[in-house]
Amino acid sequence: MRALYLFGGVAAAILFAYFAGRAVGTAECRARVAAQNADAVAAAHTVIIEKERKIDAETYRMGAGDIRRVLREKYTIAE
Repeated sequence: MRALYLFGGVAAAILFAYFAGRAVGTAECRARVAAQNADAVAAAHTVIIEKERKIDAETYRMGAGDIRRVLREKYTIAE
């Protein structure tokens, strides 16, 4: 009878260790995937910001010249 209780206790300990390890592994995996996704989102956001800066700078540079040219063509002192 004593051996049966010992066997039951060992089996319960093994089952507990298995399920606890599985839960810890799942949590670590989720944390790792979340960190990778956060890094990917941050990298994509950085690329978008850089593109916006380049586009804004080019638009500002070209827009000011265009406005001056159009105003010079339409409104001159001679008229």
